[in-house]
Amino acid sequence: MKVFLLATCAILYPVITSAQDVWECNNAILQSLCPHPNCIKNPSSSSPDKLTISVDHHKHVSICAKNSCWNGEASVTYVNAQPLLQLPQIRWVDRDHPHNSPSYVLSINRDTQSIFFKGHHDNHPVQCRTV
Repeated sequence: MKVFLLATCAILYPVITSAQDVWECNNAILQSLCPHPNCIKNPSSSSPDKLTISVDHHKHVSICAKNSCWNGEASVTYVNAQPLLQLPQIRWVDRDHPHNSPSYVLSINRDTQSIFFKGHHDNHPVQCRTV
């Protein structure tokens, strides 16, 4: 019984502890994904140097930069207890110019407070903190 309880706790720990994760990050590369120089500024952005990433119930993802936001559902796998979220056709949207980019994999490391984006031809490590 003790082993069963420990195994259940180990399996459910990521589910219980991360129903909603909100990260505030620094990364100028991802902030410039909007394809047009005159994009509408994200009104909820606290700073032009911040990237905000929210993950709700392990699959509903919102990524907001200074110029645009993307919202969608990810497919999730785990590697060494770290979630990997596949973001299909990530769409950085400003009001007038929607732009489709290739799919990204979003890797979250809660221990180091870092996030890693891997795209078709690019990789972006992002330093973050939870908010």
